Amino acid sequence: MSYQIITRITITSDPRVMVRMAANNIRPLDFRYDEVVSLTETLRTKGRPTLELELLSLFFKGLWQGRTRL
Repeated sequence: MSYQIITRITITSDPRVMVRMAANNIRPLDFRYDEVVSLTETLRTKGRPTLELELLSLFFKGLWQGRTRL
């Protein structure tokens, strides 16, 4: 399983969920800023509160981690 380092999450006006991330097991880090289609789908079909819960779930599971992981 590949873990991700996330530096930015943006919701655009269209609305789309854009994330700047890099795999933490590859050096040098290659940060990319792309749409996460599954999160965009969640935002469009279930709304922002559900999207926020999904994002929290990803962080607490440790799949999206960085230096601030508690």
